Amino acid sequence: MNAFTGFLEFVFFSMLESYAIVAIMLAIFRFKASDYMWSIVLLTLTMSLQSYVLREELALSILVPIINLVLLTFFTMNVLRVPLIWSTLISAFGSVMTILFQVFLVAISGKPIEWFQEELYRVYVMQSVTGIIGIVIAFSLYKFGIGLSFSFEKHQPKWERSMLYSLVGVIVIGFVVLASQRSVYIDIVFLLITLLFFIFYTIRKETEND
Repeated sequence: MNAFTGFLEFVFFSMLESYAIVAIMLAIFRFKASDYMWSIVLLTLTMSLQSYVLREELALSILVPIINLVLLTFFTMNVLRVPLIWSTLISAFGSVMTILFQVFLVAISGKPIEWFQEELYRVYVMQSVTGIIGIVIAFSLYKFGIGLSFSFEKHQPKWERSMLYSLVGVIVIGFVVLASQRSVYIDIVFLLITLLFFIFYTIRKETEND
């Protein structure tokens, strides 16, 4: 395999995985992914290219999830027109769900993360499974009207805003720790706690708007 073919394969499978993250993120908050198709393609291409450069050229893979979170937040703010704090939380929500699914696949396989990283085809299989199942889940969520829809512009008390900003900081730090530790069990605990908090908080906001 020559370098260019390897580059194309990396970008393709990375885009498939990234598309699943964006699709789930949009579906949960009742946005239709097909309405933003070209913006999503540009976003996932950007995410894939920066991932390739940081992982393969600069050996800075620890920065990949952080930059992806920034790109997702920028997309949510500028394309979906959602305020900054909610853009960050929506982006983190989609990322956490997708990562948790991948961690679950690793856990049930009985293999360590390093085993998947030894061969590129194993990484691509994992990305393909994540991408395909993620897209199916996102399509099903939107089709059957499963998700959350509330006013992102609604006034929030000062304490609530402070809590959300603190949560964003914890998520960013958590992503860095997960990337450096590479422990399946630590990943599961952190991601589950984060996901459960997201679910509790967003359902409460949904209830307040009813």
